[in-house]
Amino acid sequence: MYRNEIARPIFFKIMYLSDLAFGLFYLWLLAYLYYFTSWKKLIKPFKYPGKMALTNYILQSVIGLFLFSSIGLGWYEKLSPVQTFLLAIGVFIFQWFYSKLWLSYFQYGPLEWLWRCFTYQKFFPIKKNQIEGK
Repeated sequence: MYRNEIARPIFFKIMYLSDLAFGLFYLWLLAYLYYFTSWKKLIKPFKYPGKMALTNYILQSVIGLFLFSSIGLGWYEKLSPVQTFLLAIGVFIFQWFYSKLWLSYFQYGPLEWLWRCFTYQKFFPIKKNQIEGK
């Protein structure tokens, strides 16, 4: 299908639309489970990496660069699907703990804070005790 000059652009457009639909469905599903079911307690811990989404996104790219490129460990195409899945879960768990620890001392993630200051062209305090007046 990728080699067919007619089918390839159509296939990529369908793939793009299905990715978009799945992403919107996942957002809707999480919102529904959070607001309308008793699963709120299960979903609530995801607030920590969610509050630092930009930082975690960039951190995942840096971790992936280190793990899979020649500047790092060079694991690209060397891990099995199960190993790759477990590695992804491990990276997410690390980011969850990092996010929770960071947010216990600071109001925003580091990149979220920079983005906020840049957007509003104003310096915002980042430490929690600066905001709470401690």
